[in-house]
Amino acid sequence: MNKYMLLLVLLFSTITFASDIKRYGHDEWQTKIGYSQAVAVNDTLYLSGIIGEAETMGGALDSAVTQLHLILDSFGLTAEHVIKEKIYSNDLPALRRNTHIRKRYYGKNLPAAVWIEVQHTGNKAWLELEVVAHIPNGHSMPKPIE
Repeated sequence: MNKYMLLLVLLFSTITFASDIKRYGHDEWQTKIGYSQAVAVNDTLYLSGIIGEAETMGGALDSAVTQLHLILDSFGLTAEHVIKEKIYSNDLPALRRNTHIRKRYYGKNLPAAVWIEVQHTGNKAWLELEVVAHIPNGHSMPKPIE
């Protein structure tokens, strides 16, 4: 094979086609208001924000991480597959004091992370957790929404 043929083969093998995008929803209302709970593109799964709300930040974080576990489990994935975490919180110092909760969940597989403090109305501890997970090569995924 000459070098131009090889270049064409390499170029076409890296192109992403629209058919590689799969959208998932876990509740009917998500579709009604206009978002997908998850979108898979090739080997990456993007999860929409997961809300944690409780009397304490520890409770809010525990709630969000529990929901994350259930969602990942529905895709046959675990905390080990999470590569990026973004948390929006109404009390960043309280979130920092409760980091042991997320560390217990991730174990040694700590993702790249960013935490952002935001204003949120209400008097409860609140956070929104957004993650990106890796889908291993050959991993079968559930049927996407239509």
